[in-house]
Amino acid sequence: MQRLKEILLGHIELLLSIRSSNPNLNPQGPTTFLLLAYPWLVDYSMLTSDQTAILEQRKQSFGALGFNGEQVRAELEEILARDKHLSECCPTAIQLANYLDVALITPFAAARQSGVSQDGLDFAYQEFESTTYNQGRFKRILLTHLFNFDMEGDSATIGDVRIERLGPETIPRILGESGFQAFLHPQGIGNCFLCEEEAAASVDDAAWMLAKRDKAITVR
Repeated sequence: MQRLKEILLGHIELLLSIRSSNPNLNPQGPTTFLLLAYPWLVDYSMLTSDQTAILEQRKQSFGALGFNGEQVRAELEEILARDKHLSECCPTAIQLANYLDVALITPFAAARQSGVSQDGLDFAYQEFESTTYNQGRFKRILLTHLFNFDMEGDSATIGDVRIERLGPETIPRILGESGFQAFLHPQGIGNCFLCEEEAAASVDDAAWMLAKRDKAITVR
């Protein structure tokens, strides 16, 4: 845990230095660290020659800003090798970089820039650790909407099938929408969902989702 904190604080200091000298670098973006690290983390075998050329140019540009992409990649891989929990949540360095950036690095650097007190920064780091490690074992959850279905109460179990009625304020968040009413889930079509919830398993996400979809079709 101490080594993780040491690495993260180093990334925050680096990002703070780069942003202070380059205020127009992704000024409103929530993932500035990922933006900088991306050229060293992406799988080049999946890219076209033009895309590869663009990322190579970015390596040169970001390196000139003082960003050591090779060191960052090595440190992310070190975290994955040392931390079983994070390696299960984030199988690749690019996924880990995204999580650490959104959860801590960019907002922490922005807080430092805005003059947040050390007590506030310490509290923010404690919250990061609590959110990352103290929520119990991570789970994957799949919700399948039951169109035009209603039931008594907000929850029901039939065998190994669980049906939940979701509140109208919850559905937009699940769909990634910011409004009070979900555009993709209009009123009048029912708020009941089949809910599949499972702890970590060796089955990959795609196969798991396909199996649960087939189960949902049978239940429907």
